[in-house]
Amino acid sequence: MLFLAAFVAPALEALLGRGPPAVARAPLHGLAPPRAVAPPHLFATTADSLTFEAASLCASSAGPGTFESPDALEDALRRHGVDTSRWDSGAYKSCRRLWEEVEAGESLLRFAGSTVVRVVNVVKVVIRRPLDDGMRLYEAAQRLPNGRVRTRGLPLSEKLHYQEPLLSAAHRGVAEELGGLGVGSAGAVQVDLSSLRQWREARSSYSYPTLLSHYNLHQLDATVQGLPSGSFQTSEREAAGRLLHLWEWRRQRPETAFNDLTTVLWAM
Repeated sequence: MLFLAAFVAPALEALLGRGPPAVARAPLHGLAPPRAVAPPHLFATTADSLTFEAASLCASSAGPGTFESPDALEDALRRHGVDTSRWDSGAYKSCRRLWEEVEAGESLLRFAGSTVVRVVNVVKVVIRRPLDDGMRLYEAAQRLPNGRVRTRGLPLSEKLHYQEPLLSAAHRGVAEELGGLGVGSAGAVQVDLSSLRQWREARSSYSYPTLLSHYNLHQLDATVQGLPSGSFQTSEREAAGRLLHLWEWRRQRPETAFNDLTTVLWAM
């Protein structure tokens, strides 16, 4: 406990803007020491274990600028026991996609001994109708740029960027995925801050098999003015082309719980 306190305290001071920044540890298994990366920005009012855990990642996390190329990242992953042979096939993403994710600050990679953990902060925005008739907005499916359809059945979900405040990420997610409907105007999106729920889950990534992913999950309720009353679709531009989102309203049963990783980010 004394060792943990000695480690967490300086990191937490760095997170809060007090004291010197955390320093990267010595090289791990031949991997050049990653530059110190601040933990993902958590909601300002949070004082639970999520904050302490994020702070503890400062000294061993690799983020933007750590790896010069996707090949350098893949080499480091393989030397730490991650099998990438199935990546970039079927529904699995490529190492380049992971490298781009890290460079964009959407995830951190924690190298510890012979293991690697991908750390992701995710905000889920559970959108209800303004009159709250019990209906919630779900992304039923996606049509990828290559024409493939991927079933989702999820509320709107977005990965947080490096040091991005949670509320900003929620608004950005709505603007990116629903902005084509003109909902980005001031006052169109109302987020209920009192609805905030947070939890953690860890499992092998669906997108990157054999890479353990640790999810810090943040859920907020919101209302969005101007959405269609029935099913609708929106599109989002990606590097490979247009990503089509298919949305529908579903009645939320009392027993429905979104804090199940299998219903959060199947494709992340």
